[in-house]
Amino acid sequence: MADASVAYLPASTALLLVDPYNDFLAEGGRYWPMAKKIAEEVRLLDHLRAIVAAVRRAAVRVVFVPHRRWQPGDILIKEHWPSSGFASTCVECTVRFGSELGYHVTLARDATAAFSREAMHAAHDINGPGFAHAIVTTDKSVRAFDQTRGTSMSPSDRTTLPLAASAT
Repeated sequence: MADASVAYLPASTALLLVDPYNDFLAEGGRYWPMAKKIAEEVRLLDHLRAIVAAVRRAAVRVVFVPHRRWQPGDILIKEHWPSSGFASTCVECTVRFGSELGYHVTLARDATAAFSREAMHAAHDINGPGFAHAIVTTDKSVRAFDQTRGTSMSPSDRTTLPLAASAT
């Protein structure tokens, strides 16, 4: 698997936040009781905040990929199918589709969560290597995006939008 020490080019890179709903991420959310143990174990919210801050410092686009509940004026990439759920389904579907479209995909293993350790293992160690170019930690992602600051591309290269990291 490729090393994520390469700096990403802001004009052709995006951080995809897949289904970042309170239902999954917050006390009182519908799925929080199922996700809480793993989300807290991997420090999901801290890692999501760190990656988002790093990509914004690097002038990389932050794109929300909703399963549902978009509002007028939101940028909707494409609503994905009901196979979505969490790391073992939702993020995997999005990352796999990006890879199939030819994008370079980096998956941050500690910025995703699932309902069980087994589902996390499947997402990052069994299925992930088949479609992610790199599976890294948040710290490695943040370092890569910090290296990205100040890099640029020609305007003609701005049409592609690779997946730099995908997080639920």
